[in-house]
Amino acid sequence: MKIQIENIKIKNRMRKLNAEKVSELANSFVLLGQLEPITVDPNGILLAGWHRLEAARLLGWTSIEATVFEGGDLERELIEIDEN
Repeated sequence: MKIQIENIKIKNRMRKLNAEKVSELANSFVLLGQLEPITVDPNGILLAGWHRLEAARLLGWTSIEATVFEGGDLERELIEIDEN
């Protein structure tokens, strides 16, 4: 499903944002599109895909493909760990 980028909230992240990776992903998005969705919870809090989200912002996108995960706090934390 597509969600509005402006509605996505970013909380404390385990990993720092890498500007070079964001740029690489933006280039990939131009060539191939977004191959993998980001993951958010029902409140729009980002669980996985921060670099993809920032690549989309860099390109001026207003919406992005996302999966909504409705599990508990532990599962949400595991999503971020597993993604990295």
